[in-house]
Amino acid sequence: MKILFIYPRFEKYLESFPGVEFAGASRFAGPKAVAGYSYPPALGIPSLVAITPEGHQIEIADENIEEIDFATDADLVAISFFTPQAAWAYDLCDRFRALGKLVIAGGVHPTVLPDEAGQHADIVCVGEAELLWATILADIERGEHRPRYVQTEATPATAFPSPARGAIYGRPATERYDIHLDYLELSRGCDLRCGACVVPQVSGSCVRTKVIDQIVEEVASLRFPMCFITDDVLFMHHARGNPAARSFLIEVFGEIARLGLDKGFFTSTVPIYQVDEELAPVLGRAGATVSYTTFGFDPVSNAAMTRGSPRFRQRMIEQTKILQDAGVLVYAAFHLGFDDHTPAVVDNVLTFCEEADIRMAQFCLRMPWPGTVMWKELASEGRILHTDWRRYNGAHVTFAPKKMTERELS
Repeated sequence: MKILFIYPRFEKYLESFPGVEFAGASRFAGPKAVAGYSYPPALGIPSLVAITPEGHQIEIADENIEEIDFATDADLVAISFFTPQAAWAYDLCDRFRALGKLVIAGGVHPTVLPDEAGQHADIVCVGEAELLWATILADIERGEHRPRYVQTEATPATAFPSPARGAIYGRPATERYDIHLDYLELSRGCDLRCGACVVPQVSGSCVRTKVIDQIVEEVASLRFPMCFITDDVLFMHHARGNPAARSFLIEVFGEIARLGLDKGFFTSTVPIYQVDEELAPVLGRAGATVSYTTFGFDPVSNAAMTRGSPRFRQRMIEQTKILQDAGVLVYAAFHLGFDDHTPAVVDNVLTFCEEADIRMAQFCLRMPWPGTVMWKELASEGRILHTDWRRYNGAHVTFAPKKMTERELS
């Protein structure tokens, strides 16, 4: 069977502001990177390719850099997408089904809104797919596929695949990317229930860390100087006093440092981490150069943004200094529009940036992601303004704010 994997188009944050340049472009992509900068898809498709049984033929298309071939002879069209891609993904689903193609939808958005996705796809895969993929393909080949497959148990860490990264970069079209980088996954899942976050609904509430030997092997095989570590919450679990998480971080980054590779790592977290004077230098020696740090999702950073807690504000300043003293730049992403935010939050954030020596920052709007507690609360209050998923990219107002007008928020 021939499978066409598609990564749909989406409007990137800066594309919503024509003419605005990314001030940090030279750090990641050189001076050519502006609002429409492009970069390869993350690990969803390469992971599925890695576990696709032998005998199947694979094609991959990224709508962000190439035209989709609707005349393909693929037997199955597999479309993986998150919320800002949903409108474009559904258009692809509808067009391929009109041509008689079998279409399967999976990823973050179909997982949280499977009924909606089922209106456009023949098959919807809900949740992680590692334990389902071979069964789905076998059912399709027998002509016995179901409209929905749900992975009810978390994929064990020992079953995490090493993604087939070469499947993405083994194509001529990939030369069109402005940013060339690798992705690395260290863990999945989160047992926290932050109101704005969709991770537990998509990846489960059980935190699982990848086998360290597998991580080291993957790092040694990476082809590009920059690597984005996709974990959103691993540092948070260390912050909560989880000794296993702390030991894992120190061992993983210690092993990476010992490899002596000339790699730069871009990490992602929220500011309730507690990176101390022991862990920060380990990150720096391993090559961590940037920590993309999302402010507003957790109560600690939100209190720092609103001046609700001088203690939390000082803690964020100290954490930033510890990281930046170790050579890890804090790239702060401030999410605006939470219910306790007034128009004064902007000046508070700018003052905080000066106090904390924040040298790179992004300012985006709170997004009520489907499936989250925030989404359910705002929907029940009638405050969701629309479901034009193309505009759910952090640049557009999608809900009625509580303590400011929509115009003030935008």
